[in-house]
Order: sequence, then C-alpha cells, then structure tokens
Amino acid sequence: MKPDLKGIITPIVTVFDNDENIDEESYRTIINYLIDHGVYGIFSCGGQGEAYALTKDEKLRLLDICLETVNGRVPVLMGTAELTTRGAVEMTRAAKEAGADYATILTPYYISPNQDELYRHYCDIMDAVDIPVIIYNGRGRCF
Repeated sequence: MKPDLKGIITPIVTVFDNDENIDEESYRTIINYLIDHGVYGIFSCGGQGEAYALTKDEKLRLLDICLETVNGRVPVLMGTAELTTRGAVEMTRAAKEAGADYATILTPYYISPNQDELYRHYCDIMDAVDIPVIIYNGRGRCF
C-alpha cells in the first residue's frame, strides 16, 4: 500500500556541475534539507527538475539517488512525462521498477491534444502500468 499524500510535496531542482553533469552530492543535500524542514514528499524530475533536457539514464539516476537518500522517510514521486504515450509508459514502468511510490505525468508538452486524445493518453498509461499515477497539469507549460 502506497503512503497517502498530504502536506507539502516539493518538486526538487536538478543540480549540475560546470560540465553539465548531475551534481549528485548537491542533489542529496537538497533532499535532506527539504525532509529535515518538514516536507511530506519529494518529487524528482518535476517542474523544477529539468526533465525535458535529461536522458532516460539521467532521470533514472536521479530517481536512484532520491530513493537512496530519502530511504523511506517520505514518499517519492517521479516525473515520467515523455513526448509520446509509449515513452511515458516506458518511463513510468522504469520508475516503478526502481521503487518510486508515485508517477506524475505532465500533459504532453509539444503537441496540442484535444480532450479525447488527452483522456486516451492517460487511460493508456494507467492501463499499462501498476503504479499510482498523478496527472500533473503544469499550467503555462502545456498547450
């Protein structure tokens, strides 16, 4: 059973070094700081996480760091949005296998689906995965 979501859940920034590599130590420091100051959940690759610019391997590395650092203290949410439904299914499955508690999926951000297409997008994802999915409506970032 997944923990109930409540309180403050923070989408965390992804920190890079001067060579554009993930700064793993700074990422861990931010996670610990947020938990130490009372957040109820950590949201990796969310609105502030630069997910659109990361490779799948980088996203999954961030999730691994997050899960290791959180160590069960609070729920971990993982942004699994991709440009396609198929990509979102693949990323969401990977997040579940890694141990994320929830997947958050931003509405497609390159195309402009109508309401029926958007509904089908989320239904197809939720039919294909076995992890709680949160629809992430990033107003101003989506069409």
